[in-house]
Amino acid sequence: MYAVVTGWLREYTVDEDGGVAFARVIRSGQIVGLDALSGSPDAVYGVSVEALRPAHVCVVPVAALRGWLRARPDDALAIAIATTKDLGGMRRQMQANARMSAEERVLTLVRDLVADTPAGDWTRLPVTREQLGEVLGLTLETVSRMMQRLAHKGALEVAGSRVRLARTDERS
Repeated sequence: MYAVVTGWLREYTVDEDGGVAFARVIRSGQIVGLDALSGSPDAVYGVSVEALRPAHVCVVPVAALRGWLRARPDDALAIAIATTKDLGGMRRQMQANARMSAEERVLTLVRDLVADTPAGDWTRLPVTREQLGEVLGLTLETVSRMMQRLAHKGALEVAGSRVRLARTDERS
C-alpha cells in the first residue's frame, strides 16, 4: 500500500492490446494499492503508477499492514472510512464528468494540475495531452481540439506543453 504524502501520481491499467484501459490522477492524501490486501503476498497486479510531479509516498508492506490493522481495529475502521470517502469522491467526479462537456472536463483537470501556479504565470503541464485523454476518457485529438478551443476563448494560453491560465478578471 502507498499513501501519497505530497505530489501527483497517475494510476493506470493496460488492456490486452497495450493501450491504457483506465487511468486516474492520485493526489496527496490518497492511498494506492489497497487491492494488495485481498490477494496473496506474491500476487501480481495489473496496475501501474507513475509520478506526474515530484512526489513523496509512504510505502507500507502488505504483511505489516495486515498485522497493524489486526492490532489496531480503530485504525482499520478509519482506513475503511477514508477509502469509502475516496471511492465516493471518485464516483461523484465520474458523475460530474458525465454532465460536463469535453471542454469543461479538460479545463477542470488542467486547472487542478496547475492549481499551485498563480493565474497568469506559465507552467509546464505534468502530463501529456494523451495522458489527459486517458484520465478523462477522451482521445488525444479531442483533448488537443479542446485545448485550442479554450485558448481561443481566452481561458488559457498554450505553448507546447506549457500553459498559462487566464486571470479570473481577464475572462468575461
